[in-house]
Order: sequence, then C-alpha cells, then structure tokens
Amino acid sequence: MSRGCTSHDCIIERPQGMGTNSTCRCADWRGQRHIRELRAENERLRTLLRDAADDIEYWGAYADEHFRGKWDLAGTIQRYRELAAEPVA
Repeated sequence: MSRGCTSHDCIIERPQGMGTNSTCRCADWRGQRHIRELRAENERLRTLLRDAADDIEYWGAYADEHFRGKWDLAGTIQRYRELAAEPVA
C-alpha cells in the first residue's frame, strides 16, 4: 500500500523517482497547514530534547561518580538522544 500521492509537492511522502508537478492531493489545504505546523512543533521539541541531553551531559560532568551512577545520567542522555533521533511516522 502506498503512502502519499505521486506529487513532488506531497506533504505525506514524496515520490521516489518519477512524480507529477501537481499539488498534493493527500489532504485539503487546512489539513496540509496543520501537518506543517505539527512537523514544525515536532522539530522544536526534538531540538529541546537534544539541548536537554547536552545540558545533562555538561552539568553531569561536575557531579561525582556516585551521583552519575545513582541517577543513571549516561542512560538518561542516551534516551533523550534516541528520542530526538527517532523517525517521524
């Protein structure tokens, strides 16, 4: 089953290879605007997660080994980075 339409302007999934120059038919214009807004919000939140992971790593370096191990700072940093890198469906 194919996702998206055959338009190179498709907002759901751009075609691989040949496509049309028509406008996307996947959603009406209000739906397309909403999808763009959600994608922008998603990217904003991913940036916040990356920044949070960087902050935890930076400030965690000042903590002693016991604190870093007790609160699993390395695991938290890794989880935040994995969440930020997760592909959007």
